[in-house]
Amino acid sequence: MSKKGTSKKSPVELIIAKYGFWQAIIVALIALVGVVAVPCLGYLQFRPQVMPQPTSHAITETASPEVQDAGPANGSLDNWVASFKFDFKSGFWSVGEHNYTLSIDCSGTARDYSATRTFQVSESAELFQGEVYLRLEGVHKTNLWLDPVDEIHPLQRTAALVSLTHLTSAAAESEVNGDCKGSISWDDEPSRPLVAQEPYRIVEDIVPVP
Repeated sequence: MSKKGTSKKSPVELIIAKYGFWQAIIVALIALVGVVAVPCLGYLQFRPQVMPQPTSHAITETASPEVQDAGPANGSLDNWVASFKFDFKSGFWSVGEHNYTLSIDCSGTARDYSATRTFQVSESAELFQGEVYLRLEGVHKTNLWLDPVDEIHPLQRTAALVSLTHLTSAAAESEVNGDCKGSISWDDEPSRPLVAQEPYRIVEDIVPVP
């Protein structure tokens, strides 16, 4: 009795026989995805890493301001003051309007000034402590800074004053020791000389005026 021959089935026929036609198609697609995905993952894992390049930023250097020596070494101006003064006694001024002419002459240099001003004396004016100064700019409560006074009291202590500023120590000494001469005249009186004062140095960071 002879055996009936049987043909060997292919892997595809075995999958169709086991899962059915459509299920076999799905299994085949899953297997295909796996075949493609594995090499891609390997490339992503082992590809050379490109490090990001640092971004360059332009740096602008700001030059420091030039610092100049303000001392006598390079001949530049300093903050010494040469002043010239004439004192009036308390109660000198009568009630009413007065005028004065104040002058300073520094041997023909640019530091030659002259000015004529008027001011009022009134018993209703405030009486300040210390002196009020007759200056080139008018009547002021301070010896350097601008602090004008509209009118003065008859009992107010007053002084005529000229202050030359922005000097070196040597220049201030020279101007009070003969280079500069000052004078004041008031109303119809003859002029009187201003008396040179000891030079001093300004410590405040303020620009004074004569």
